[in-house]
Amino acid sequence: MLTEYKEVICKMLGMEPAVWDAKHFTGQKRARNFWGNIPGMYSTAQYCRHLDRDKKDLDSALISNCNRKARVSHSRTITTSRNSLTVTNGFNDALVCMNGEEDHIWVQEVERLFGFPTHYTDVGYLTHERRRKLLGKSWSVPVIKHLLSPLKQYFKVKDKKEDVRNP
Repeated sequence: MLTEYKEVICKMLGMEPAVWDAKHFTGQKRARNFWGNIPGMYSTAQYCRHLDRDKKDLDSALISNCNRKARVSHSRTITTSRNSLTVTNGFNDALVCMNGEEDHIWVQEVERLFGFPTHYTDVGYLTHERRRKLLGKSWSVPVIKHLLSPLKQYFKVKDKKEDVRNP
């Protein structure tokens, strides 16, 4: 986010953002600003120490049984730009090796990094490029799930076994 945009939002809301990074949840570094009043939202340091024990790395998002290995523990922030899928800003510095040779990260693996199920974006004849760009504009599901989880104590949650027709 551009600094001037952040400053305008802070001025309008009268508060600084909470900064949460997906690296505490997934194999992707993706720091994002969040403004709000959800309990615990601004306690990032306390939560991050707890989360770092269970965090996942890039290898955990790779398709199993395909002899694929991550070259780094976490990818850079994946955006709509193609070079975001490299170790550096270059195009020839792949994140993944397959059978010992450099390979591109597959779109299904990018879906997993964002917390979506495999093939989640495989709809409407979208190309791999369009699917990756779509994911590059999305939020990291585990981060949003974590940020919204305190709201469960304020709202009644129905038991999944209950019949929806009988309140």
